Amino acid sequence: MLTKRPKEVFDFIKGYVAKKGYAPSLDEIRRHFRFASVSTAHFHVSRLQEGGYLEKVENKARAISVPRREFFVKVPLLGTIAAGEPIEAIPRKEFIAVSKTKLPRSGDVYALRVVGNSMVDENINDGDVVLVKHQEVAENGQRVVALIDNHEATLKKFYRERDYIRLQPANKTLGPIIIRKDKDIKIQGIVVDVITETPEAIPQTLFGDYEPLKKRRTGYSIYNEDAKKRTKQNTLSDFYPKLPNKTFDIIYADPPWDYNGKLQFDKSSKDAERIDLSKKIFISSASFKYPTLKTSELMKLPVKKIAKDDCLLFIWTSNPHLAQAVELGEAWGFKYKTVAFVWDKMNHNPGQYTLSNCELCLVFKRGRIPRPRGARNIQQLVRSPRKEHSEKPVEVIQAIEKMFPNQERIELFARRKTKGWSAWGLDVLNLS
Repeated sequence: MLTKRPKEVFDFIKGYVAKKGYAPSLDEIRRHFRFASVSTAHFHVSRLQEGGYLEKVENKARAISVPRREFFVKVPLLGTIAAGEPIEAIPRKEFIAVSKTKLPRSGDVYALRVVGNSMVDENINDGDVVLVKHQEVAENGQRVVALIDNHEATLKKFYRERDYIRLQPANKTLGPIIIRKDKDIKIQGIVVDVITETPEAIPQTLFGDYEPLKKRRTGYSIYNEDAKKRTKQNTLSDFYPKLPNKTFDIIYADPPWDYNGKLQFDKSSKDAERIDLSKKIFISSASFKYPTLKTSELMKLPVKKIAKDDCLLFIWTSNPHLAQAVELGEAWGFKYKTVAFVWDKMNHNPGQYTLSNCELCLVFKRGRIPRPRGARNIQQLVRSPRKEHSEKPVEVIQAIEKMFPNQERIELFARRKTKGWSAWGLDVLNLS
């Protein structure tokens, strides 16, 4: 960035050229600025040439010219931002060169590298860099950097609804993030431009310690290629078969949650060169094993129609998606009561805060607890080794049978039929 005097010299030369069509002589520069000697004028012109602001023209009397090219400024690259599910921003200390034409006339601007694919319909892809103007307010439809609960950052389109804020991905296959009053959200800026390639012909001398921007290959870019091949599709004309025409006292569900194809948290989503492929880092994607559904699609299932007036609903969920499970149970016409079972899988997965080694089975109630009741001494904690992807321990179904031995029971999204239970799901089309 030019300091005051070199900028004044450059502006004078640029204005002179624009007016007369040729550059001023060194003596004219000396006289204009009242320098003590021509050597002072020569010093400033040489520095401008070294910085790429002026070009030297060979074999001409007035041997300088103003190059007809863009000027670039130094913008801090503050870290990564999720265009997917919220992740913690990863701070970095880098700078990138950005054309001045891409920047707003006022305000502070910073850059973030995108991880994920939830904004592809806005031409923001994994590995791109977004330029963000710092501001704390946004209008509906603007692309924002939002900080959720003071630690999770995400890139989405902003919409303020009547009772909540909706952070909408620009990807038709993904659902929105809903921020209600019990959650904190801060707008940290709006996207003003997207950089998809390394700018060409940027002179390093404009910035001194400038490091050229390179499009980084991330875990998500590798994942996206693999995911297209491995994602399971629902071949039915409707997204699920019809529910049975009867009602039940006990409903047990292991929904096929769509977690946006989220990778296991081993930093694989950040730097491709750090991925250890021997760990099978993509094994956590449920969509590779069976067709998944967004929470908004699951809510459309008319589960309330198969529930008796007095009915219990058991729903499996993972710890990070507890809120979605509660919303789903309420959408199906039940009231959340407690965590019925905690499944210790006897091994752990990497987590952002603590090592993850359990899943939760929540219980919801409609009306009263079904009667007559059976055993009341059932333990909440179930220790059972993890088996096939997402398969839940049979000990939980057995525990529910002991608690309610005489009730009508159904398992939703069942993989197989269990004696004493009705079964419904893609794998069990012939309902009992």
